[in-house]
Amino acid sequence: GRTICALGDAAALPVKSFLKHFRSEFVHHIEHKHCAVPGDIEPKWGRAGAHMHKIAEAA
Repeated sequence: GRTICALGDAAALPVKSFLKHFRSEFVHHIEHKHCAVPGDIEPKWGRAGAHMHKIAEAA
């Protein structure tokens, strides 16, 4: 409601959702200056774009 462009309001929706669902992780990061999840843990489904590196290496 505070912008001429309708997309302006929508741009904040992902951030609002992140804060709604992961507020404790954001607060922990701010207060402790590091992530609550250790950095050496691999994501369950791998990293974004990782499959592209494998494709490029195979070529």
